[in-house]
Amino acid sequence: MTTAAAFRAVPEGTWPTAGTIVLRNRTLRAGTDRDILSCFGDSVWNIKPAHPDAHINITPLTWAHYPTGFQLPFKTFFLAALDHPNPGNPAIVQRGNERAGVATFRYWFID
Repeated sequence: MTTAAAFRAVPEGTWPTAGTIVLRNRTLRAGTDRDILSCFGDSVWNIKPAHPDAHINITPLTWAHYPTGFQLPFKTFFLAALDHPNPGNPAIVQRGNERAGVATFRYWFID
């Protein structure tokens, strides 16, 4: 069983830095101020600028909902999901090379 202590034992430099922009590989809505984008080290990630419809409410990801020991690995998972397309899975007829929409991240976050 993996514990939070095991995650903390990972060598320095393995995790993304606190200043890593979380929407760095996402298309942003026109007019988005890049100076206020959320960073990996922030306690709240505002991912709404990556949604094409400015009128849709996208709830920010608030990391205080997770125990401290799990925040770093969970943040890393979400950053990877923001950065990379989903792998395909023929068993469930899921096409690969598609990115999850930022509106779905909140549901993953709750689960």
